[in-house]
Amino acid sequence: MIIRCLLLGLFVIGASVARPCAPAYGPGMHVGITAESALIIYDDKTKTEHFIRRANFDTSAPYFGFLVPTPTAPQLAEMADSTFHTLEEWTAPEIRHETKVRYTSLFGSVFTSTMRAGFSANKSEHLVMAAPVQVIDRQRVAGLDAVVLKATDAEALRKWLNEHGYEARPSLTAWLEWYVKNGWYLTAFQFKKENATENSLATKAVRMTFQTEKPFYPYREPADQREGKALKSRSLRVFYVGSQRVAGKLGEAEWTAGRAVWSNPLTESQQKSLNPMVQDSRPDAKLNAPKIELPGESRLTVFDDFSRPRQGTDEVYFERATTQEGLKRPPIIRTTYVYQVNPSEMIGASLACVAMIAAGGWLVRRFRRPVS
Repeated sequence: MIIRCLLLGLFVIGASVARPCAPAYGPGMHVGITAESALIIYDDKTKTEHFIRRANFDTSAPYFGFLVPTPTAPQLAEMADSTFHTLEEWTAPEIRHETKVRYTSLFGSVFTSTMRAGFSANKSEHLVMAAPVQVIDRQRVAGLDAVVLKATDAEALRKWLNEHGYEARPSLTAWLEWYVKNGWYLTAFQFKKENATENSLATKAVRMTFQTEKPFYPYREPADQREGKALKSRSLRVFYVGSQRVAGKLGEAEWTAGRAVWSNPLTESQQKSLNPMVQDSRPDAKLNAPKIELPGESRLTVFDDFSRPRQGTDEVYFERATTQEGLKRPPIIRTTYVYQVNPSEMIGASLACVAMIAAGGWLVRRFRRPVS
């Protein structure tokens, strides 16, 4: 069975656990990513990227896997999922309150006027190996079985994946070719559902630390994923922490699908809160990855991408943005309605009443007869 794969730039492949009695999933099962959040922390001085990722999957398969490419061998770690909740809170739109008066007409119609406070919305390393596929590392992290691989032959790498419980279709070879040719590493993750009947699940946050001259998000997709096939809705949100505001580039071109929605320096308090959150959360000291050192004056930039199909012809690289101005999301307006009678109609009705009373008084005086 051919699995639909490589959603959000990270290739998703069918996987069965390598046990004699573990069944592979049958026809009609699928693997897809519905939403993904990624946190990139980059150190300009040491050229070190910390790539933290979590995703929500929609799948009927009891076992599945995905691949993540990196230019150098990564060190893996776990990270608290609460970090993403904290980042969402820090970058959420400001909530503005307004009061709208709805004038009720004496004649039955209703129209609305608004009273609000004024505001403005802010706008590579190469190894010589005897074997075409080399296993660099194996470990279990964040509930996933992970294998770091390095290969000199793309087809041999695809066959290795098939022989070790992954269902990698032949067209995957072309996608692997670029990474093999350029000496990149592929980390293969496998995941087994605790409840095989559930169709939706979320993986825990996984941290990958590696050296790279240019910070990036793995965005490249196989060609058959960019041929107009119908895809379910999916979202990508990238949080980038570095020393400056950045812009995304799809290779050398503009990343038109990725829109910057927030960018501001982190406060001293926020930096102190974020620093322990992004460290390896595993208690076993032998497994701990290198400690993350946030830039002295960290800046957070957020990108949203809701495109489908993706223009996944290259990775998304991050570089200094032409503007370093602050950016926030437009405020959310919450409205309270107050109902009043139309003032102009009230004035008109009052004047009419006065006129009627005056006219009535005049008529009484005019036709009143004197008492004899």
